[in-house]
Amino acid sequence: MDRFLKVAANEKDFDRTDDKEKENVEEPQNHVGKRRSKASLVWNHFKKCAGGQEAVCNHCSAKLKTKGNTTNLFHHLKNSHKFCELKKGCDSNSNSNLENFVKNVKMYENGSARKNAIDNAIVRMIAIDLQPFSLVEDRDFRDLINLLDERYKIPNKKFFRYELLDKNYNNMKERLKLVLQNVAHVSLTADCWTSKSLDGYLTVTCHFINTSFDLVSAVLTTRKLLTSTNHTAKNLAETLLAVIQEWDINNKIVCIVTDNDATIKKSCELLQIKNLPCFSHTLNLVVQEVLKLPSLNDILVKCKRIVSFFKSSTVANAKLKEAQNVDKPLGVLQEVPTRWNSAFLMMERIRILNAFIGKVLLDSPKAPLPLSSDEIESISELIGILKPFNDATLQVSGNKTVTVSLIIPVIAELHQKMYHLGSKVKSECAKEAIKQISKRLPERFAAYEKRTIPKIATLIDPRFKKDGFLQSFNADEAAKALEQELSEKLSSISSNTHSTPPDLPKRARFEFLQSKIASKPSSNRADAIILLRQYLLKANADEDLNPLHFWKNTDEEIWKVMIKKHMCVPATSCESERMFSKAGQLISDRRCSLKPAVVDKLLFINRNMDLKFN
Repeated sequence: MDRFLKVAANEKDFDRTDDKEKENVEEPQNHVGKRRSKASLVWNHFKKCAGGQEAVCNHCSAKLKTKGNTTNLFHHLKNSHKFCELKKGCDSNSNSNLENFVKNVKMYENGSARKNAIDNAIVRMIAIDLQPFSLVEDRDFRDLINLLDERYKIPNKKFFRYELLDKNYNNMKERLKLVLQNVAHVSLTADCWTSKSLDGYLTVTCHFINTSFDLVSAVLTTRKLLTSTNHTAKNLAETLLAVIQEWDINNKIVCIVTDNDATIKKSCELLQIKNLPCFSHTLNLVVQEVLKLPSLNDILVKCKRIVSFFKSSTVANAKLKEAQNVDKPLGVLQEVPTRWNSAFLMMERIRILNAFIGKVLLDSPKAPLPLSSDEIESISELIGILKPFNDATLQVSGNKTVTVSLIIPVIAELHQKMYHLGSKVKSECAKEAIKQISKRLPERFAAYEKRTIPKIATLIDPRFKKDGFLQSFNADEAAKALEQELSEKLSSISSNTHSTPPDLPKRARFEFLQSKIASKPSSNRADAIILLRQYLLKANADEDLNPLHFWKNTDEEIWKVMIKKHMCVPATSCESERMFSKAGQLISDRRCSLKPAVVDKLLFINRNMDLKFN
């Protein structure tokens, strides 16, 4: 028996020796004499870290955990480098396929121009389209990127959130800072809002006229209040001051445009910076006061009830669209108290669809009663009264054209239209509305004609000049203020220019006359009067003219200085409020845990990506 076992063992040794000779592979022995297993070819593509608990991919620098086995490493090569045949326990042929694949498809190296361009495109898409950072880890998105460029290895979301976002934000911020260093005058808008996570934010935007005489609007910050437990004027002032100091624009601010909230107006007073109340917000306050009149309440309640019925009944809404028999049927609009002019838009849509609405309501069970002919007549008159306010709001809410010079002319136009409508309306509710507006217009808007910034802006707008004022007295006061400012500016220019009087001609015919002319003192006040008079005597420009284009080609540099100072101010704080809707999309119910710093950077890139500073 022992002899049989010995022969069998010798036969096994002989067979193993033959196999080694065939494969020509040397099989090393470990220190205890046991045979060591062959190292996996996967280690040709990974490098072990110190400690042996992690490995780094040679192709994409990904760091993976490993405790001696290669399961994680195989999965990484299969999923990230598209080697579909690779699986755990693969044979040497599969490893050869892996070698061939890696040789044929080489991934972009970190820092390469192509990889940086794709990385930056992705982070811009996240910021501009308000996408979550987790998008880069979605399977379909990764498949799309691999299909477009299989050599690009998309990083994880932490890379975009903490590294690339900061890099893009800092680059854009430094660029804007450099531009603001060369700007003499800027204006700001500021407004507060509360996120879904109940954090208080302050949004600040900056407005200036560049060297090409284009109006530029940029967001400076969307910052969490320094003290989140209160919204006092002192807290707002300290937060706003921190923004001003960060951007180094302390001595360049013409004014800050805010809404009519007493707290934020008080904060501007604490900072000793001029404040201009948002003109659109003031218009809306007048309209809201009119809508609260008892004579209008019954009609508004009935309109809201009809709209609510169609909004809550899919059948009724479908019948309404079918009754219109057009390719793009209209739907009803509901009033939203926080949205400007929403009551006007609701009534206007009801008047347009009244015939179809009445038909559907009569055919629907439990539907409210349709509007009577008298009620429709009252609604039509109310629409005629509110339409000028809607048009004015749209006119002064732009961000690419000068709007501050429109404030006083718009007020004058509203006064005239209300005066003419007063003799035309017949319904009691319309008469009551006209009476209320005629009372509130002077109380709400008289101060605008007396404020330095809007009255000088109106005067230097070639479309309006003195003719844009409601009161001629205020126009004369604006001319005096402008004349004084021109004189002071001319004095500062002359004091900064150290020019010597011209030398007398060698052979002057009347030398005494040349001496008197050379010693004759110049009067900055007289020069200012002449400049202003020459401008005012010229004919008014066309209403469609851009005032910045008018002044761009002037030869008088003093006028360009005045224009850049007074026309950079927006009439409204809409730019700050527009960021609220952006922030609402960004800080959603599913993303309410975003850190304030990340919110600030995303909104900054979102708004300022397409700015043209020069």
